[in-house]
Amino acid sequence: MKNNNMKEHILQKGIVLVSEKGFKNTGISEILKSASVPKGSFYYYFNSKTDFGIQLINYAGQSFFTTIENHFHNDTPPLERIENFFGEQINHFQGSPCRCNCLFGKLTQELTDEDPLFRRELAKIFESWKVLFRDTLLEAQDSGSIKLNHSPEALATFILSGWEGALIQGKLLQSIRPLEEFRDIFFSLLR
Repeated sequence: MKNNNMKEHILQKGIVLVSEKGFKNTGISEILKSASVPKGSFYYYFNSKTDFGIQLINYAGQSFFTTIENHFHNDTPPLERIENFFGEQINHFQGSPCRCNCLFGKLTQELTDEDPLFRRELAKIFESWKVLFRDTLLEAQDSGSIKLNHSPEALATFILSGWEGALIQGKLLQSIRPLEEFRDIFFSLLR
């Protein structure tokens, strides 16, 4: 495997393990074993576990935004784009409701109090996500399909906060119902 492919392979395996167990509870040797990579190879690709974590956040963020951008940049009416995004996310969690994991939410809860590097990188991820929601809400407002009582910026922040909270409740209750309720209530308030 080429160097970049091997590094990407390690990051992909790391995302799976860290999403399930958290960053602190996932050891380097466990990641390398999952990736079938010799132990000494880790430091060829990453300077430290912190460096691995930062690169994991950036890699996962890039993958996430590549996947979801088609929801936000197409000819579908703006509110429908957001609704389709939530529908796809709910469908994703449908098969394993007790694993309503958001890697970024999990890492935010686990690491941002301890390390400003993690806080900065995770803030970038959430800001990028918020911009997608904000711009889509602005487009809906400009087209006259909704009238907002709050700024699109504040509403985009509310969406992220509510969605992340629904994910936590979904994990706790082992159900996608909190995700569905958030979506349904949010859209009933907009319409």
